[in-house]
Order: sequence, then C-alpha cells, then structure tokens
Amino acid sequence: MTAQPAPSRPATTPPPPRWCRECGGPFYAWRNDMEFCSATHRAAYHKRRYKWGGLLYDMVIAWRVDRVFKGLSKMTQLADQIANEERARRKRHAEVKSQQERKP
Repeated sequence: MTAQPAPSRPATTPPPPRWCRECGGPFYAWRNDMEFCSATHRAAYHKRRYKWGGLLYDMVIAWRVDRVFKGLSKMTQLADQIANEERARRKRHAEVKSQQERKP
C-alpha cells in the first residue's frame, strides 16, 4: 500500500480587524472578547468611565440628600459635558476608521 497524501485544508481568511473603543484604530484580536488594542487603552477607557461615574454619583447624592440648590441643572451640565466629549471621541474614531479603510 502506498501512503495517501494528507487532504489539504482550505486556506482560512484572517478575521477582519476590530476597532479599539478608546482610540478607534484597527487591531486584530487574538481572543473573542477583546475590545481594545492595548492594555493602556483599556485602562484609560475604564478610568474615564470611573471618573465620570463618580462625579455623577456625588452630584446625585448632593442633589437628593443635601438638597443642593440647582443640583439638577448642574447634573444636566455635567451630562452635556460628558456627551460632548463622547461625540468628539466618536468623531475622531470615525475619521481614523475612514482613513484606515482608504489605505490599500
């Protein structure tokens, strides 16, 4: 009997790049649950969320417990500031993504 050659496996295509939630740049994940291109970006994202969450928590407590004058309007201003920063980040992400997609 002659040895049969091993059946060739079809070539697999690499998975498409993912987009970092912090910088908006592309990266190739080696795990299914990756959302950031580096540990530095993951830490920066979570620090920012932690900071804004803490500020909102302090304002809510001051408004409801201490009955701070115009507390609700201060919370609304902070929420607007957070939203404006997030819009600017998303705009930068879209620009980075469009530049990466234009590259050959």
